[in-house]
Amino acid sequence: MQSLTNEEWLDIVKNGAYAFEVDWIAVDNLGQVGVFSALLQAPIPRVLGKSYSLYNELMAKVHDLPNKCPAKLYYKGDGGSMSWIYYSRTGLFAFDFKDACRTENERLLQYDLISKPSVPILINELNLSDEQKSIVPEFDWNFDDGDLPISLVESISLPRN
Repeated sequence: MQSLTNEEWLDIVKNGAYAFEVDWIAVDNLGQVGVFSALLQAPIPRVLGKSYSLYNELMAKVHDLPNKCPAKLYYKGDGGSMSWIYYSRTGLFAFDFKDACRTENERLLQYDLISKPSVPILINELNLSDEQKSIVPEFDWNFDDGDLPISLVESISLPRN
């Protein structure tokens, strides 16, 4: 599990991911849960900044999820895939902001779908408190449809410098 200090968290909330990699979860229009990895100029939903302790509680629940199903890898590019497969085996769709590694001309302006579960976990299966749910953004998108356009994230995101 990633471990951010309170100072790093405050920097992310104020300025965006930039030097820190931060994972966050969201729910789609079917109630399916996805995990997103942000780095550099990746848009991050504004609601994450509500509470450092709520964020840590939420991500601890995510990291404690047991394996429940096989996962399918979709991303064919470079880089390790085991952490993504781990997430998807717990029922989560796994997305990464691969534009952080692309040149300006190669950017696709999306969070790339890296892997997906054969049996998606639904938000109500996480047994979140109302406070924890308050920092989980909802998208009018079906994660099964693949890559998530950053325009959807930017509409609810922290401003980028």
